[in-house]
Amino acid sequence: MTTVILHLSDLHAGPPFNPDKARQVLDYAWRIQPTITVLSGDLVQRADMRQQWMTIREFIKQLPEPTIAIMGNHDVPLYNPFNRIFRPNVPYQRYISPETEPTWSNDDVVIAGVNTTRSF
Repeated sequence: MTTVILHLSDLHAGPPFNPDKARQVLDYAWRIQPTITVLSGDLVQRADMRQQWMTIREFIKQLPEPTIAIMGNHDVPLYNPFNRIFRPNVPYQRYISPETEPTWSNDDVVIAGVNTTRSF
């Protein structure tokens, strides 16, 4: 059986997130039925905005499973210096996954996410 990986990157929920394009991506994902969907980095435009996390979380819930996600630099708080330095992963872990370096495998492939985001 062929492993099909759907890779989505830089979704940036919030401005400039486009709900019509998101619907097209979801339709495509369901049409191709990927073995796994990998979302890499910049899930939101600004990690400080709760509504952006809610938007991307709802989008991810609509994708075929399984999915894994890896943080990007936009997924680290920008406007709250304390959170940026001391709690950079908290919004991502609250809204997306407690795991910041997820792995997934089957008989053919191993996918390993590495969190390369930094507070500075």
